[in-house]
Amino acid sequence: MTNQIEDYLTHLTNTGRRPSTIRTYRSQINICIDILREAGMETDARSIGEDEIYFLIRTLDTGEATTRDYITSLGGMLEFYTGISLVKRMRILWNRPVRHRVFITTDDFIRMYSIADDREKVILVLGAFMGLRRNEMQSITLQDIRRDHIIIHGKGHGKDGLVYEQPMPAEVRQIIDRYLVWRRSLTGTDRSEGRLLVWYDKTHGRINRFADRSGRFTDIVKNLGERVGVTATCHSLRRLFCTNLYYGIDGEGGADLVIVRDLMRHASVDTTLDCYINVKDQEKERTLRQFGAKMGVLLNMNKCIT
Repeated sequence: MTNQIEDYLTHLTNTGRRPSTIRTYRSQINICIDILREAGMETDARSIGEDEIYFLIRTLDTGEATTRDYITSLGGMLEFYTGISLVKRMRILWNRPVRHRVFITTDDFIRMYSIADDREKVILVLGAFMGLRRNEMQSITLQDIRRDHIIIHGKGHGKDGLVYEQPMPAEVRQIIDRYLVWRRSLTGTDRSEGRLLVWYDKTHGRINRFADRSGRFTDIVKNLGERVGVTATCHSLRRLFCTNLYYGIDGEGGADLVIVRDLMRHASVDTTLDCYINVKDQEKERTLRQFGAKMGVLLNMNKCIT
């Protein structure tokens, strides 16, 4: 499959596609293939069919528009090898209702954090304090952790579209440092490839990295949520980050929307508003109260209220 991907990308390069576009396609197609391989499904471009596409749409831990981009990238490669535009043939997929987006509250997060172990706490704060995606967490290496920032490898970052230097709050650094004490205590064969977040195979004495796009991070967050009676995903942590940035914690000190968009690393504020900000009832009530008070002042000034 690796040869198929590279042959397809060579074809795209020869047709004039930009290097940044090629890197995006390579990343998206590899993510899709990794998911299919780990599920024991077809990975050969000539054999992937509708079942695999449906499975990817259900499994990808991304927003609706991003999922479509991933499937479209993979579909282009399938068409290159088969001459059949499978994605276009399945265009009904893009006409279905928008997928339900899972939001959690700050209180939900606090309850989950209170029962988490040191490694789980790192996953929680990378999502809710820094807005990182699941695959970005998985890719962080020990060398990427700096004094006050983290080097993030993911989509939409930096000049080349892959790397971004994310400022790191001191609180996040403290939680990572506590986790690293446990990380350094592990013994045995280190197969982590230098990754920050690992799991320890006690039976064989091995330090393993999380398999690419394995869904283990989602399972960890989902399990923590279930233990406190909350439905949660990795992406709901990212949505909490966005919501709290925009409104501010407890409704105080919300950030400008453009800043929120930049910290979320979105190309458009529309994505930020439509997919990531949870409209809070208390914010609607507070806004209406403030609006009413201001209108009342105007009416009094014009002697309309007796």
